[in-house]
Amino acid sequence: MKIYNSLTKRIEEFVPIREKEVRMYTCGPTVYDYPHIGHGRTYAVWDTLKRWLYHLGYDVYHVMNITDVGHLTGDMDFGEDKILKRALEKKMEPMVLVERMTDAFFDQMFKINVQKPDLTPRASCHIPEILEVTKKIIENGYAYVVNGSVYFDVERYMRDYPYPEFVEMDLSELEKVHRVEPIPEKKNKWDFALWKKAPPSHILQWPSPWGYGFPGWHIECTVMSAKYLGEEFDIHGGGEDHKFPHHPNERAQAFAAFGKGLARYWMHTGFVKINGEKMSKSTGNFVYLHEATEKYGGDAVRFWSISSHYRRQVDYTDEAMEAAKNALDSLYLFVQDLEEAGGGGQKDPHREEFVKRFEEAMNNDLDTVNAVKALFELRKRWYAENLFDKVSEEEAKKTYETVVYYGGILGLELDARTYRRKLLERYSDELLSFIVDLRQDLRKEKLYRYSDEIREKLKEMGIELMDVPGKTKLRFRK
Repeated sequence: MKIYNSLTKRIEEFVPIREKEVRMYTCGPTVYDYPHIGHGRTYAVWDTLKRWLYHLGYDVYHVMNITDVGHLTGDMDFGEDKILKRALEKKMEPMVLVERMTDAFFDQMFKINVQKPDLTPRASCHIPEILEVTKKIIENGYAYVVNGSVYFDVERYMRDYPYPEFVEMDLSELEKVHRVEPIPEKKNKWDFALWKKAPPSHILQWPSPWGYGFPGWHIECTVMSAKYLGEEFDIHGGGEDHKFPHHPNERAQAFAAFGKGLARYWMHTGFVKINGEKMSKSTGNFVYLHEATEKYGGDAVRFWSISSHYRRQVDYTDEAMEAAKNALDSLYLFVQDLEEAGGGGQKDPHREEFVKRFEEAMNNDLDTVNAVKALFELRKRWYAENLFDKVSEEEAKKTYETVVYYGGILGLELDARTYRRKLLERYSDELLSFIVDLRQDLRKEKLYRYSDEIREKLKEMGIELMDVPGKTKLRFRK
């Protein structure tokens, strides 16, 4: 498999450190709010990568952090703690907010069929490790203490290592696109906090050798990834916005503490736009993930997420989502037709070519675009050549299983039974209302034999109908 390495800025052959084992870290959410559509797209990509690595025969150990402290509203050490700010707005304890938003995050991940990582460590549970790594960075001469805070010395670090990485700009150019608030106690405006002194009003604070405070955002990922995956591991994933400052700072801290830069391969997903414009809460151009899954279904959101190349920016529009939903429906119908196919004696002349094209695409920097095209090309050929009546039942079953299996790698649950179950779950209320209204019409026509048969059948299913003047009440029993 070949992947684009954001560190070297080229496509490289993927060679893990340990044979047949992949250790992978992806930057997780800061759980102060519900996940948005950009989260959905990014985590669907990493889930697809993980599924493909499984297919290639690797054991994958996947760690994703949960940031529950230290992420300020400004990524350059200014502003308020995002979680504290939101907790105060909602008048709730910060860790209550964290629990609710973490649950909401994983609920939405389940809806778009993203498998939970093997480990999801929280920043607040790793304060002792953060303090130890911070002390090590100070001892190695790459950080300094001032007024109870600890800052990473970027200028000192740059004498020994390149900085920043991942972007094609130096610091003078970055200053034009990144807001840098002057903090007088810093030696250099690009220095960043490893540990911040907490004011008395700051609820989330811990004792340290430098006084009470809380960890900086960047140190959390360095510490947790190194603790659970080692000081050098295989893949580190994140969003395009992590190319600066988060990932360069992660690597800088790792080199300063361990002499190693964490991952060999760094991967980044492109931004999500809304109707061609930058996603922004302040302008209202913003979509929560639950809004998308409620409107279009989690399976359609998943399909939309992997229908564009992961490194490209993608536009979320109603038209794009309707197209994704319709395309996915056509695949579901194809699979249902495959399930019922057979009766002839031919072999499927296109299955092997489909597998070849799909695997070539996925091995080429996770090219889900051409993998999806291969799936639709197989569908097109089956209908064009009317193979449903020409192939044997055995051949139809093989193709059915092949489509379901490779669709599953993309996170699509294409098997006909699952599709029918999801459809019934999605429209169960409407279907039940239709049955009740139909029964009422039968009663009006005095067709009591049929209306009673409907009532008895529903009763067997645990749904009891109670006729009262003007309407029918429903009671559900086990």
